[in-house]
Amino acid sequence: MATAPMVDPDVPIDNALAQEFRYKMYLFKKSPLAIIGLFIIITIIMIAFLAPYLATHDPEEIDPYNRHDPPSEDHYFGTDDLGRDIYSMVLHGAHLSLRIGIIVVSIALLIGITLGLTAGYYGGWVDEIIMRGTDIVLAFPGLILAMAIVATLVANDPKSDKLFYVMIALAAVGWPGYVRLVRGTVLSVKENTYVEAARSLGAGNGRIMRRHILPNCLSPIIVTASMNLGSVILAAAGLSFIGLGAEAGTAEWGQMVAVGSEFLVKSWWIATFPGLFILITVLGFNLFGDGLRDVLDPKLRR
Repeated sequence: MATAPMVDPDVPIDNALAQEFRYKMYLFKKSPLAIIGLFIIITIIMIAFLAPYLATHDPEEIDPYNRHDPPSEDHYFGTDDLGRDIYSMVLHGAHLSLRIGIIVVSIALLIGITLGLTAGYYGGWVDEIIMRGTDIVLAFPGLILAMAIVATLVANDPKSDKLFYVMIALAAVGWPGYVRLVRGTVLSVKENTYVEAARSLGAGNGRIMRRHILPNCLSPIIVTASMNLGSVILAAAGLSFIGLGAEAGTAEWGQMVAVGSEFLVKSWWIATFPGLFILITVLGFNLFGDGLRDVLDPKLRR
């Protein structure tokens, strides 16, 4: 049975870091599911960027003479009720779904890390105010709160892009989880001796949080963010499915599933193919995040 490479504590720091990196890569390669997840993510990213070149038709082109055509050589995934090519729409939908996921997670991360660092480091009344506000948001079911936010924003500005409001809503319900995660990690990290050493040398609070505490909190943040990317894509598709997301006719996976649900018996392919891409994408991020957890968190390594 193969043995894992170990880091020698007596080697220079550069070599030690290289050994640690090789060890983490060894752990990642030991997980075939994590490799599959990474392969799925890379494939979806490539599809998103190469969609204009891989698509066989204009995703917005309406062909009334080829409505509800089944999968064929001309239309790999068939056509929808307006004659649009499902294959081309699914490819362009990958770019839109990934953009939504990345933007939402980035905004939620920025808010969550800032508030979590502040609450965990300063404690006292600062921690109390931030965490009670976080608990208020967490008291509401996330998807229902997102639906309420989107519906309210759209009602006040019906001519705006609903996907923009979807991203705002999902970020608004996503940041509390990061606050609690970061705060809990900071509470354990800030008691370490190197933090006390930095403080005794005159380092300010901002520098200590940025240079000494935050880098040691990144592992659980990265794992959680990678898994949340899939959850955000799924939530955005769900909002589009119920009519609170992408506009009708948009090449967005949730909207395509919503349209196809009306023709499941007659034209199963309209909803099936975008639904499969949602499933595969979310599965890829979950598998990849699970593999990262095993690599970055020694306590959870299997």
